Amino acid sequence: NGTLEALEVKNHCPFVPRDWGSRNKKNRKRHDNYQDKESVDDDTRDNKKVFRIRELPIRPTVPPMYVPQLMMEMLCLGPSCRSVIMVRQTATIGAVILRLHRDDEWMEEMLYWLRRFMTNFVHEGTPPPANFFWDNDDDSIHGGGERYRRFVTRTKEIGEAVELVDYVSHSGVQRVMSEGKRPVSLFLD
Repeated sequence: NGTLEALEVKNHCPFVPRDWGSRNKKNRKRHDNYQDKESVDDDTRDNKKVFRIRELPIRPTVPPMYVPQLMMEMLCLGPSCRSVIMVRQTATIGAVILRLHRDDEWMEEMLYWLRRFMTNFVHEGTPPPANFFWDNDDDSIHGGGERYRRFVTRTKEIGEAVELVDYVSHSGVQRVMSEGKRPVSLFLD
């Protein structure tokens, strides 16, 4: 149909350090579908494993940290690119397919803050302070205040207002299988 869309695929890492969170099995069920899993043979080994598998539900949202990247992809493709498809996939749950629509007003504001960052810090060779732009309401080099806080809030809203295209179950995602047609362990040790 002539539609131009960017495509971004994110594979979310299922591994976390073994000592993150509770080791108490009765506390493993947290919120929504959150679960922690050890590798199958965990009890038979000598507890030298450094990582464990953490499963989190895939929510039909774009995390705010990815919104600038997706908007920049649309910007690079030109004004006829009005949306981007994002596939968020996990090693244990499946995938969610989302569509984020272009927001030209937000893009203008993104470019404003990018220029400010480049001018104030990169070109000056000055490391930015903690919470640069966020805490300062004045017009100084670090000023941003309410305007910047509105931009950050709008970024979060954009990520939450995406269009859900589809869910793909874990069984619907092609995975590596062993010679015996069994799933391969996520742990290679």
